[in-house]
Amino acid sequence: REKKVSRWSKSALTHNFIRVYSYVFERCRTCDAYIYLGGYRCEKCNLYSHSKCLKTVVILCGQKPLSRRKTQVFGVPLTSFKEEVPFIVAKCCGEIEVRGFKIRGIYRVNGVVSRVKRLMKSLENGPFLIDFSEANPNDLSQVLKEFFRALPQPIITSDLYAPFINVAKKYRYSSSEPLTQSTCITQEECIAELKEIVNRLPAQHKSTLSFLMHHLRFITDHQEQNEMSAKNLGIVFAPTLFRMKDVDGNCFGMLFDNALQTLIIELLIKHCFEIFGPPP
Repeated sequence: REKKVSRWSKSALTHNFIRVYSYVFERCRTCDAYIYLGGYRCEKCNLYSHSKCLKTVVILCGQKPLSRRKTQVFGVPLTSFKEEVPFIVAKCCGEIEVRGFKIRGIYRVNGVVSRVKRLMKSLENGPFLIDFSEANPNDLSQVLKEFFRALPQPIITSDLYAPFINVAKKYRYSSSEPLTQSTCITQEECIAELKEIVNRLPAQHKSTLSFLMHHLRFITDHQEQNEMSAKNLGIVFAPTLFRMKDVDGNCFGMLFDNALQTLIIELLIKHCFEIFGPPP
């Protein structure tokens, strides 16, 4: 018994698990697969788990029965969240800023698919009881990107796509040189225009984008260790924050805009304090 418990996750140790030997037709709250015969059940919150899943449990015991209804976290509008910044965004970013900001290629390197799926299932089963302290930071970065990809309306709304791209077109972009101003616009004017467009975003989109850009700025402050510059993060996040299918169905046009999308994200990261103000 002690040997088995030592392999459990910290979250699993908060539960009062008992072994169930009889026939069980319940879903494991970690992998979401059915437990057909045997398994573990918490006497306090009624969480069920496979024996093999106890080492990856991330849901803390809430001392009262868990709701049998899942909370939809992925694929719902930002406006459906009560918080100014969705809890999943704050939780993933916070954990990465504590344990993952020095990891080489953070956000560029994908997480392990099986672990990412388990984390996503756990978020829907017990969203406000999640403990990510033992989760791999690369898995958390993947969960965060999946959250933004699944939004029905992208965080940078499709109606503001053209204004953002028009600002980027006024700048020349070179992979071998830093951002340089063109004859059309100065950097100060560019920042002012971006700020004006950002202020036209819906309130929750603006606050979430602000939180994310300040977080990514923190990541770039440690680029000597993680090798993730604002440009590299722009390459990673541009396809996630700009949605191809949402702009007049013109996917090919947006493919040609990829460098401009990257430039916009790069500018938002580098000048987040001027554009958004202090972090929300």
